[in-house]
Amino acid sequence: MTLVVSELAANAALHGCVPGRDFELRLVYDRSAGLVRVEVSDTHPELPAPTARPAADDEGGRGLLLVAAVADRWGVERRTGPGKTVWAECTVVKPVTVADRPGMPHCQVVEGVDPPALLLAEREDDRR
Repeated sequence: MTLVVSELAANAALHGCVPGRDFELRLVYDRSAGLVRVEVSDTHPELPAPTARPAADDEGGRGLLLVAAVADRWGVERRTGPGKTVWAECTVVKPVTVADRPGMPHCQVVEGVDPPALLLAEREDDRR
């Protein structure tokens, strides 16, 4: 989800800002659906479109391709007033509760991964 938010916000900052106006970023978590939605609205009238296939040495053109690859769904909507809203939705993994893993309330359940082993591996990487 971090990559999706980063790409959409960067696109709005680089391509969507009209002089004198900024962009708006909105994150919504729907616990019942297990879904996070990011919406980035700007005042530029042009609608974004992913580049079919940027050349290997192109410096840009991959942002929306990354969003499409990572997000479950994404799209663009015109908004009231000038501009548009680019949105993306990502399904989130059920957080482990304190009762599930005492002492580790911030872990996430991922099939086939033992959170304590993963945490220890990340700590080892940080020490290097």
